[in-house]
Amino acid sequence: MSTFDLRRSTASLSPVRQGGRRSASMAHLAATPSESPESIRAFNKRSENDSGIDSLRQHYSPFSNDGVHKKYVESAGRKDGKRFKQLQMKERRKSLGAMLDPTELERMYLENDRFWETPEDDTKGAVTGNAEIDVCLRYHLSRVNKCVQILETISAGNPLVYKSTETLKKLQMETVTLDSLLRIANTVPAVPNVTKVLTEIGADPSVREIWISTCYPLHTQLVVPRDDLRTQVKLNIAHIVEQSYPHLVNRVADSIIRLMADNAQEEMKTVTVFHFTGIFKGRHFESYVENLGHDAWMVSLLSSGQASRVLQVAERLSRVPIVPPLESLKQIGIILADGDEQNRRILERYLSSARGQLQSDLISSYLCLLEADEERGRLGAVRALIVIGVSSIFFTS
Repeated sequence: MSTFDLRRSTASLSPVRQGGRRSASMAHLAATPSESPESIRAFNKRSENDSGIDSLRQHYSPFSNDGVHKKYVESAGRKDGKRFKQLQMKERRKSLGAMLDPTELERMYLENDRFWETPEDDTKGAVTGNAEIDVCLRYHLSRVNKCVQILETISAGNPLVYKSTETLKKLQMETVTLDSLLRIANTVPAVPNVTKVLTEIGADPSVREIWISTCYPLHTQLVVPRDDLRTQVKLNIAHIVEQSYPHLVNRVADSIIRLMADNAQEEMKTVTVFHFTGIFKGRHFESYVENLGHDAWMVSLLSSGQASRVLQVAERLSRVPIVPPLESLKQIGIILADGDEQNRRILERYLSSARGQLQSDLISSYLCLLEADEERGRLGAVRALIVIGVSSIFFTS
């Protein structure tokens, strides 16, 4: 047989074999009572070009191909679009990382619920572009204005210089604060970084901890409510005050808040980071808090009106040749001016026994209290100076 005849015979057998395979498939499908002729036709239509793997599909329903078709064919366009968007976001993140400094990236992760707010959300009605900076500027400009008004009330020939000196110090601090605020305002719309601000101010680590623990839960940076700040002050000074006066923690916390309510402050519903850190400027935090604790202890005993407690304070002061804080001295003066006779004698002995540097410091302190805001404080200062023995020097003209 020739090669041509062999090819013809082979070609003539192929349709038979293919028909036999299709017949076997049909026979198998016909033997399945659960499938209708329509499903068989659909199956055959899908199996025409399956490259001979039809036998692998005979163990499950041909309708399973519907889900495969929808999953891998119809959704291909959507997946390509989604992948494109993911690539776009990836490129955006790369460019964002190049634009932001590490501090801003840290803020992005720590406060991701607020970081993506649009600039319009935080700058509505803000003059500088940031509401907190606006509040700080208004707060400290008001203090500057009040300081100027106080200075205008002091006559040029006034021999007392305590109030004018203190007011000038406050005015200088407010000027420095305004300079800092203007620098921060130039960085808007970037969010002010409170950690960086505290570092630039030179705040003590304990003061930083108090401020950050107050502002972070409130999602603020430069301004916090006074009551929230007092709560954190109390929590952070408790371990210092409780060592000597566990019952006076609240009183010391109130004293710290009261330091900010000076004659240049009109209202105290809120406090700025600059004002709070300013009261600790140039002071060691723990030592200062300890002194406030001693002061609170003496004032509480002196104001009790009980001779035994007043004597306890006088004896302690006699053993320590250091002038007590102004608040304690003011309370001593009030007792001298308008107190019980027994208490007056106790405190007169303490003041009249002072010598050397202690006597000089007491005189300087009571000269300052001659400018106290309360009339009782001023009268007490006059009485204390008389007891110390400076009446012939100071009260003659």
